Amino acid sequence: MIYDGKTIRDYIRKRDYGECAYCGDYDARFQVDHIKPLYEQKYKTTKKVDWSYWDERNLQTLCRKCHKEKTKEDVGRLAELKRNKKKVKIIEKKPLLCH
Repeated sequence: MIYDGKTIRDYIRKRDYGECAYCGDYDARFQVDHIKPLYEQKYKTTKKVDWSYWDERNLQTLCRKCHKEKTKEDVGRLAELKRNKKKVKIIEKKPLLCH
C-alpha cells in the first residue's frame, strides 16, 4: 500500500469543497484531519492495526483554527490515557501488605 499524501489531500479538498467539517468556513490553507486520531494505532502489530484509520472515510477537511482546537483535544485525551496507564502500572507494582 502506497500512501501518497498530496494525492489524498487533493482528493479530500475536492470531496469536501475546501469547507471545514466543524464550522463550515472555507479555508484555502485547509488541513486534512484524521477523525479517529492515528495515535490510537501506535505500537500495534501489523495484524492488530485497524487500517480503516487510513481510509478516506476517516479524513475530513478542517480550517486551521478548528484543526488546532481538535488537535489540542486529541493531545489532551492522549495525555489522559498515558496518565491512566501509568497509574495502572503503579498499582500493579505496589506490594501487597499482609497483616
